[in-house]
Amino acid sequence: MNRILSLLLLVTLQCLATTTVAQPKAHAATANAHANMAKGKDVSTYDLLVFQDKNIGKDITRKYGAQLEGLRQDMSRGYLSNLLGQGLTAAKKAASTSLMGLVSTGVNMIGDMVRSKKNDWSAAVARENVFVKTLPMMENIEDFYSDVSFAGALDPSSLSFNGFGCLQKRDNDTVLYMVCHLDTTEYGVGRILKHSKFELTLDTLVFNPYKCDLPNDSTMPYSMRVPFSFTNRDNLNLQISLNVMSSWINQAIQLHRDQTLGQFFVNVPINENTLDADSVFRFYRGSSNNKAVCDITGESFIVPRSYIGVRDANGRFHDAWGTGQYKMSMTLRETCSNTEAFDKNWKADWKARKMNKGHKVDFGRAMRQLWDANGSKWVMSIVEAPAKMLTQDFLATIGFLQPQATGAAAMGAMGAMGASGAAMMKTPSQQGTAGKQ
Repeated sequence: MNRILSLLLLVTLQCLATTTVAQPKAHAATANAHANMAKGKDVSTYDLLVFQDKNIGKDITRKYGAQLEGLRQDMSRGYLSNLLGQGLTAAKKAASTSLMGLVSTGVNMIGDMVRSKKNDWSAAVARENVFVKTLPMMENIEDFYSDVSFAGALDPSSLSFNGFGCLQKRDNDTVLYMVCHLDTTEYGVGRILKHSKFELTLDTLVFNPYKCDLPNDSTMPYSMRVPFSFTNRDNLNLQISLNVMSSWINQAIQLHRDQTLGQFFVNVPINENTLDADSVFRFYRGSSNNKAVCDITGESFIVPRSYIGVRDANGRFHDAWGTGQYKMSMTLRETCSNTEAFDKNWKADWKARKMNKGHKVDFGRAMRQLWDANGSKWVMSIVEAPAKMLTQDFLATIGFLQPQATGAAAMGAMGAMGASGAAMMKTPSQQGTAGKQ
């Protein structure tokens, strides 16, 4: 009997090793079942976006060529003093760097032996009124500059970074969509040239409060949670923060590892008066239909280039600097408070909570990263769902796996997922970008 089981296991593994993403009919029922679960909105996806535009560096060089040339030739102190003095008097955007401390987003089950059910209810609801999602560090992004430089570590002439964004979806519903681009106005370019700092402009922000993660019970499937309601909750606030980090080596062979270059913040209070007719908050820069003023604050140094001195064909050595590697991390934070009516009706809500006790679910995560067809946008996609759903069939059904992925590679990824509840999935072309300098 043991020998027969071993033979069956061997045949099964051989079949899996040659199976492509196109699933056989035997798996169709499983895939359909997972697709139906996804439509139950127990699956969240996040797309983290980084935009590139090689023309930005050309525009900077063309618009401020005289000043760049002056800086490179080390003109007189009077010129430099005047240039920096103008920067000191330039208007600055207000930068708010204060964020509330992170709190646990889990909901503790309240025992029966308690002194005050009202206090326990208040504590449980307070935890539900905060949702924090720290998305994985974005690495192996296309470099900050498109070409090497012979001018210096902070030469901006081939700068190609053009902002970032985030798209959160649940099934086919958009929960959050945000796009920010590099500030290329005269003020923004002046900040780059005079202070080696860049700022961003908020172009698009879409947020659906009725699909958000509040009230937050991250231990339960989303389809079983109580949806957000302005009847019970108010003072809804969306906060998005982004950290820019880099590692580089200078001409003195001094290594600077994981240095924070800057931070950016979006802080948007949302209420029923700021929603469109379909109950969605929308902001588009320059639109006359915006019902609220939104902005992104903060600043960051441009990414320092690593020193990469080179020798030409005649054996002469030249100082040169690289194309600037960097990485980003993003945190999404949703907060709200209770309405007076909800506080008064706490007993009914407490009773409902007791009835829903015992539906705890373990969640897992799968990730992939890729470039779009024209190389202007880097995307890292994340799928979060109940761990039992994250199978090969399910990821293929929702279009998360790439067609060129083989069954053997997917099986290896699934093994890693089973061990840690997460997996990094890349195509062969994406794997080739790892370790890029």
